[in-house]
Amino acid sequence: MSSSKNKKVKAKATDAPPGRVLGWHAAAILAAFALSGVAGLIHEVAWTRLLRLVMGSTTFSIATVLAMFMGGLALGGYYGGRWVDRRRDPLRLFAVLEVAIGVYCLFLPWLVDAIEPIYRAAYRAEFGFVGLTVLRFVLCGLLLLPPATLMGATLPVLTRWWVKSAGEMGRRVGRLYAINTLGAAVGAAVTSFVLIPNLGLQITIFVGVACNWTAAAVGWWLHQRTGFIPESSPPSEVSDHSHDKSRAKEGPSYGALALRVLLLGYVVSGLAAMVFQIAWTRVLTLLIGSSVYAFGLILTAFIIGLGLGALAYGPFSDRVRAPLARLGIFQIAIGLSALCVVPVFAWLPYYLTGAIASAGGAFWQVQALEFGLVLAITLVPTLLMGAAFPLVTQTYARRAPGVGQSVGTVYTCNTIGAIVGSFLGGFVLIPLVGIQNTLYAAVTLSLGVGVVYTLIDPLRSAGRRLAWAGAATVIGVAAVFTIPAWEPERIGFAPFIKAASLDPGAEFSRQDFEERLRRHETLYYHEGISATVMVRRTEGGVLDLLTNGRVEAKSQGGELQQRMLAHIPMLLHPEPRSALVIGLASGITLDAASQHPVQALDCVELSAGVIEATRYFAEANNNILENPRVNVILSDGRNHVALTDRKYDVIISQPSDPATAGVATLFTQEFFEACYDRLNDRGLVCVWLKGSTVEPEVFRSIVGTFGHVFDDVGVWSVTREFSEYMLVGSRGRMEIDIATLDQRIRSSQLTEHLKPLQIHTMPQFLGYRLTGRDGAAAFAGDAPFHTDDLPRLEFTAPRSALVQQSADEITEALFAQGDRRFTEVAPPTDPQQAHLYQELQRISGNVVLARYMAHNARRERAAGRLNNGVELMRQAAALNPFDSGVQAAVDSLRRGLDRSVKDRDFQGAITIARRIVHILPQSQPDRDRLDALLRDHGPRQ
Repeated sequence: MSSSKNKKVKAKATDAPPGRVLGWHAAAILAAFALSGVAGLIHEVAWTRLLRLVMGSTTFSIATVLAMFMGGLALGGYYGGRWVDRRRDPLRLFAVLEVAIGVYCLFLPWLVDAIEPIYRAAYRAEFGFVGLTVLRFVLCGLLLLPPATLMGATLPVLTRWWVKSAGEMGRRVGRLYAINTLGAAVGAAVTSFVLIPNLGLQITIFVGVACNWTAAAVGWWLHQRTGFIPESSPPSEVSDHSHDKSRAKEGPSYGALALRVLLLGYVVSGLAAMVFQIAWTRVLTLLIGSSVYAFGLILTAFIIGLGLGALAYGPFSDRVRAPLARLGIFQIAIGLSALCVVPVFAWLPYYLTGAIASAGGAFWQVQALEFGLVLAITLVPTLLMGAAFPLVTQTYARRAPGVGQSVGTVYTCNTIGAIVGSFLGGFVLIPLVGIQNTLYAAVTLSLGVGVVYTLIDPLRSAGRRLAWAGAATVIGVAAVFTIPAWEPERIGFAPFIKAASLDPGAEFSRQDFEERLRRHETLYYHEGISATVMVRRTEGGVLDLLTNGRVEAKSQGGELQQRMLAHIPMLLHPEPRSALVIGLASGITLDAASQHPVQALDCVELSAGVIEATRYFAEANNNILENPRVNVILSDGRNHVALTDRKYDVIISQPSDPATAGVATLFTQEFFEACYDRLNDRGLVCVWLKGSTVEPEVFRSIVGTFGHVFDDVGVWSVTREFSEYMLVGSRGRMEIDIATLDQRIRSSQLTEHLKPLQIHTMPQFLGYRLTGRDGAAAFAGDAPFHTDDLPRLEFTAPRSALVQQSADEITEALFAQGDRRFTEVAPPTDPQQAHLYQELQRISGNVVLARYMAHNARRERAAGRLNNGVELMRQAAALNPFDSGVQAAVDSLRRGLDRSVKDRDFQGAITIARRIVHILPQSQPDRDRLDALLRDHGPRQ
């Protein structure tokens, strides 16, 4: 830097002499670096969501983004540290870095769009799993390494300005690292809970960029006031102690071999830390759910621990007499503290279920409770991990050639370990040995590093070193072999779901917990790469399929909606030849689709564990995976629809519960448009949506978005409680040939499959439709579109899942604003088909009205208004005596009548018999029984 420029800058430094740092200067730069941390996590979360839409929400895609992010941090730390040691303007360089990060991130969404054609071409060329994985790494590297590298360089760059002497290296670096890390924790929390849920992804990116540029402005402004680092304080003065005996009092230094062991151990420490985080995330999501909020809580708690640890221990790190031994104690303590939590996980489901239930569905109270749980589990290990950073930095800096280089090298080593740990934990250890043994592996690594650090430190006596190493080894080995293995029933209990089924204020005892565990028999349990999958058999012999604790499908009980999800679009389409099913689940929907004359039947499933688990449902799904027409594709459903060049007559989407992170992208405008593009002319899409986890306004938004994309739409519901809905959309006008439809329903191939669904005729089938295009538009009103930028469903569904809410408000609005006219059906020109049209108009409206009245009757009965309930059920039976709700109600009354007769409560029996006859006056057997009761036990005249 020329002397003239140097003098020019110094002339502006009116606050202090050149190079001198005042207290408010320090506060300002710490605030700027905290903002930099906030921005870093905002961008990381945003990048994950952006690239998930292009490359799919698979674990491999997410891990690729994480690896590239951390890889950039490592590169930035390594080269940034070496570069800044040759400069005397670190604040100005920091400002330039922050401006560059902001500019790049501002344009990143357009760059992501630019790579989509490349990835689409590779997907269509069927590169295969390995080829697509390599391409993901290359594309993510091209996009994310530049900004992440710039982010990684900020810490060593600021350290060059911040640290003024070797004796304060640990304290000052610890504070700098802590402030940035705590800012990152704020960024993670604010992004997950405030920014994206309320402002959307694009504005969230703008907020991150604003944080970068604000930090840059502060850095540039301070550079103008403090000037360049004086030539009298070169980098070597801080760390080069070979020619200055006075520096011996600042702390011990180690030889080259010990420093190599120090850095290598810190690589392994970073690896273990990431394995811990991945394993904790997997087990905690089984306890608190796999919603976007759960992941935000876990990430925030982990980062807070790191920041607080560095902040608390930094001031002490400069005065440690035997740093390697102290680091060894830290690593041993990390391993043992993490080990102590392992047996606790087996009992947490019981305590957490009661605690969530006691919150009574109060969302923020539950989030605070869950955050406290996550923090309690992770705090001690993460505090120690954070405390290690300033100590390692101080120890290495005593022999390193420069401040920036020393910090950059330490930071890079730990980050490289984290990259390896993210791959090893998620893709190797958990699938091979399970979550519990993965935790043991991380414990072993931590203890191993601690033992090595302790044994090689020459500044501690051999006896103390051996004692620490021996005790750690014995305790660790003994604990691993004595802690019992987790029982699948316990660890997969899903407190976040079970608590919602408990009445507010109800006690949940340990006996209740054990009783619920005994109700199921686990047949299959697999902790895979992307999910924990379980198949269990209930006391009644019903099979349940669960992913991450959530019931995805049943062999019985949910069969009606699983089969109708396929039958509705397949029967409405005039001639389906090709179909796509998104989500395999139990395979029942796929089997229902195969009953139609399709020649090619694709099924996209995200989890390999689900594909394996589906084989347990072979009896219910007719061994569908062995059907030669079926092609199961292990991929992300949204990704497949967006990238494939295949065209389909029918697309069926049966995603997981909307409360699961990432599922909401299967209900956005962009996904619906991708489905529309993949349809042949007159093709149909059928989308399942669970009403009990969707707020009414969000439901309106989804229906309105669906109606905007497709040319013709219908809203269907096949459950008695109107708790689940199916949206049907078409490319082109939906035209139903009632003669063809009636013939197909009565065909021998489908008759046996439709009979259990109480569908015998064409009007009965169409009776499940709630409304058509005009009614759906009236229902949606002016609700905003549901988009990838702001998928409100992803953020509202977890709140709704906390309580057993009904979909009554949605159903009532659909009936009030819906249009039950069958505009898709034109009056037939053939007189011989006129009776079909007349029967349709006469019966179909009655079918859905009967279901609605029966539903309201059950609500009245539950509220204690029995007479109202009986009258509504009578009206329902008059419209459709074969309605399943009517049949269920009458069967329940008949069972009550039998119990009353058995208990010789004849007056009660007469009352019940009268209710039955009131509901079904045409039922002669019920009338005869009432007459007999009145004759034998009625009041005497």
